[in-house]
Order: sequence, then structure tokens, then C-alpha cells
Amino acid sequence: MKKLIFDLANVLGVVFILVLGGCSNSPKDVAGTGSGTESALVMGHIYYPDGTPASNAIVQLIAADQDPRTSSLVAATVTTDVNGRYSIKSLTAKTYNLLAEGDSGKAFHDSIKVDDDTLELSDTLHDPGILRGIVKLEGDIDTGYIFVILLGTNTYATADTNGNFTLADMPAGTYNTLVLTTVPEYASVDTELTVHVGADEWMNDTIFLRNTGVPIPENLSITYDTLRQIVTLTWAKADTALAKGYYVYRRNVDSNTILTRINTSPITDTLYRDSTGIQDQTYEYRVSAIDKNATEGTKSAGVSVTIVERFVLVNDSISFGARSEHTSLAFDSKIWVIAGNLLNDIWSSTDGISWTKVVDSTAFSRRRSHASVVFNNEMWVIGGKDADRFQDDVWHSSDGINWLLATDSAGFSGRMDHAAVVFENKIWVIGGYDGVSEKNDVWQSDDGITWTKVTENASFSARSGLTVDVFNNELVVIGGVGPANYYNDVWSSNDGITWKVVSANGGFPGIYEHTATVFQNQIWIVGGEKATGGYSNEVWSSSDGKNWLKFNTPNNFTAKYNHSAVVADNKLWIIGCAMLSDGSLNKTDLWYLK
Repeated sequence: MKKLIFDLANVLGVVFILVLGGCSNSPKDVAGTGSGTESALVMGHIYYPDGTPASNAIVQLIAADQDPRTSSLVAATVTTDVNGRYSIKSLTAKTYNLLAEGDSGKAFHDSIKVDDDTLELSDTLHDPGILRGIVKLEGDIDTGYIFVILLGTNTYATADTNGNFTLADMPAGTYNTLVLTTVPEYASVDTELTVHVGADEWMNDTIFLRNTGVPIPENLSITYDTLRQIVTLTWAKADTALAKGYYVYRRNVDSNTILTRINTSPITDTLYRDSTGIQDQTYEYRVSAIDKNATEGTKSAGVSVTIVERFVLVNDSISFGARSEHTSLAFDSKIWVIAGNLLNDIWSSTDGISWTKVVDSTAFSRRRSHASVVFNNEMWVIGGKDADRFQDDVWHSSDGINWLLATDSAGFSGRMDHAAVVFENKIWVIGGYDGVSEKNDVWQSDDGITWTKVTENASFSARSGLTVDVFNNELVVIGGVGPANYYNDVWSSNDGITWKVVSANGGFPGIYEHTATVFQNQIWIVGGEKATGGYSNEVWSSSDGKNWLKFNTPNNFTAKYNHSAVVADNKLWIIGCAMLSDGSLNKTDLWYLK
């Protein structure tokens, strides 16, 4: 009888415990065996959102600290019965996460602590959600190697090159998350990410991984001077205790080249200028810092720029053939090419591509190295060298066909390689070579017939192959050659009498037979024969005549000498006398600068 009472008491005790345990959805410790590891029992129910049992739902337990990138992810997998019930036996004592999936949703239950007791769980399936976010490395460098890892699950995401990541089809819940990168010297981040039922959401804040090594230059920015084709980089100065200098890297995006260091020695400044880019090419720039031990850190985020195509090859085989020592004018909505090569033909074009021979032989003699201007709505030809002598005649035409003699003896000595320009409603002639010596006299005329000597000897030395322009309401003389010197000086005058030196050394090499043309509020020097030998394909520009910058020309822009230049249709046209591969200067091509 005592035995019966004892057994009945035990049964009632167990029933009481089971009933008590069924009153809550939280894990319940319902029995203890005290037998140690791998003896725990986990039981539970999975329900649909309407509270009915979810049969045939898949239930997995995964260690809460498990990295889903590794193998052996799942500690146990079971399927619920018709009552939505499952049980998992002999689990190792540790903390687990539960993942469940059925016909109408998913469930997540985190931080289930399993020891040597028995647990009973209850979870409900809901519509999964999507969480999107942005993760970046400090310095905003390439983010293609960042992992967003949901510990204790079978899910992780990899950020794309913009730092975007997506955790899709996830059961609602809050996940312990590890964010790390394979890029050296970056600390990982431990955080929590929350997914809501049925939601497709973006995180409010960007996750940043902090750099732990040599500082990464920040706030790299780029500006581009299209006129001079100079790229300027600036960035924030790093902690001088950690960064002692900087390297600048560049790559050609169009050619898909690798990043190459473009400063041979580290710089301490946070500004760098680059004028070596090729037009119509896109470049990416990055900057890195070095510490006191010359250890180089991670490169900054990249910035890019496309070098504007300013020089355009219009025609590399013009119908009037190889030509030098000619002149060009813009007149009557056309570009004109006049004489040269001891010819006296006239050509014109409306587009620089198609050329028309206006006249095969004009009234003036065949000549070269003359000067031309547009004055009083006519084209004028002044002096030059023909087969017999140095000329001092002056001719004019309103149509390029009919040429009239203004004077056969202008008063100045017959000459070649002189310069002419229109200034204050007068034609001015300066310098040149008369067969005896170079000149530095200055002449003017208000009708092209009567000429007045303004000065016999200007302040600049005698020279030929010089240029003269009107710039900032003054006459400006540039370069040329004298008896013993090639010049790279710049002089100006507002009356032709008094001359002042603007620059004794313009920075460009001593040159003659170059062109200098005013275009877009700049003076542009193109080509010429150099004092250092050979011919130049260099282009220089200045906004004041004193400070000159070298323009980066295309690779196929060949050396120019005894060519011509003229402004038309808001372009600077460069015509003729280009160097061939054999070194000869008998090719005529046509370019424009826009």
C-alpha cells in the first residue's frame, strides 16, 4: 500500500511539472539528469501565424558563435510532426540559435542556452524580411572584400564594390553580427542587426571598419583646368606623428592599366599637380601615406577625371599639298592659305576639311615668309622673299581672286620673316630679315599705302621669325632669332615706341618661326625651331605674357615649323609644315584647338 501511494505521488508530480511547463513559450527546464555533456534534450513546437501547428517544418540548431563560412554549421536538423512538435536528443551543452522554416514562413530564436537539462521551446513562423545596408573601410577604399556574418546562422553577405550588402529571405529577429575584411590592418566590428517581419528595409547608418595601420589619406578631391589641362589633387593632412609623406598613384582607366606611382619621392604637401595626362583619356588617382619607417599604408579612395579632347586632327593630307612659310587668315567666314613655298596660289575652306583653290597664280609674285593681315575688310599681303629679291610691296584683295597693288615700295627695306598685326586701326610691321641683317624697327600705316617709321631700334634686340599680337590692348612681341641667339623673351608696347620687357625668359625654349596667337584670353605659342636644336611640337599658353604653362599635346601632334595659325569659328587652327617620321618638314596637316 505504501508503495502504491509513493508511485502515485511520483506520477502526480511529473504531471504537475509538465502542466506547469506548458504554460509559457519560453525555454523550460523540465528535468535534470546531472549526466554532463551530450545528454541534453530540446523539445518544442512550431506554429503557423494563426496558432495552428506547423507540420513538416524544418528545425535546425546552430551554435550561437558559429561562423557560417566554415564547415559543420548545423548541430542538429529535425522535422516537425503533424502536431508541429519536434525533439532533439544528445546535444552538447552550449548556446545555440534555432532556425525554422515551413510552408508559410520562417522563425529565428537566438541564444538558447543548453546544458544537461531538458528544454521545451515554442516558436511561430512569420514572413521573412530583407535587410540592406552599406559597409565601408575607413578611407572609403575598395570595399569588395568585406563580409557581413550573421553568427549562429547559415547566412553571410559580401559587400559589393560600392559597399552595399543584402541579407535576403531572413526570419525576423536580432542577429549577433561580425563584420570583417581581408584587407590588412582593419579592425573587425561586432554589432547587432535586426530584421523585421515581412519588411524590406535599409539600415539607417553605414558601418565603418577602422584602419589600424598607417593612416589612409582622406577627403581626396580633384579639380581639372581644361584650359591648361592640369589636374590638381588635394587631400586632408594626416596625423604628422603617424604619416611623414605621401605617394600619388595614377592609372589609365581606358587602357585598364595598373596604378603606378607618379611622384618618385614622397611629398609632404597635401597638394599635387599633374599635367602629363593624354587628351581624351580617363585617369584614376589615389594617394597613400608613409610613416617614419617608410612603411606605406593603404591607398585612399580613388577619384577620376577625363582629359578633355582639345586638340583635334582635322586633316592630315590637305589638297594643297606640303607647304611651309605661308600665311593664314580668317576672312569672309572662311580660312585662307596664302602662297608659301615660292608659290602665289590662294586656297580657302569653310570647314578645314574641303579646300578650294581660289586662284592658281595671283598678281603678286611667288613668295615665301611674307606677312598677312585682315584690314578694312580686305586681306593684305606684305613683303616676303620671292625668287629674285626681298620684297617691300603691299597687296590687298576683297575676294582672294583679284589682288591690287597698294604700293611696290612701302618705305621699309624689303624683308622676310617679319611680323604684322592690326592695332589701333593701323597695320604694323615689326622686325624681320632684309638679306643683310635682322631688324628691330617698327612701321605703321593707316591705309597700307603710306608707311611711317615709328622707331628704328626698339628696345628688344634685332630679330626675325618673331611674332606680334595684340593682347590686353598692347602690342606683344615673342621670340625670334638674332645673329647669335634664339629668343624666348616677351615684350609689350602700347604705342610701338616704348617697349617694356614682360618676361626675359618665358620658360619655353628659345624659338623662331613659331606661331603666337590670342585665343580664349590666352596667348598660345605653337612649335618653332628650338635653340636647343631640332623642331618643336610644344604648345605653351599664358594669360599675362609672363607666366607660361606647357600644354599637353596628343602623341601624334608632330613638330611644327614655318606653319601658320589663325582663329576662326571659336577654334585655333594650326596649318602646315609638320615633321615626317624621317625628320623632314614637308607634310601639311591641320589641327584645331577648341
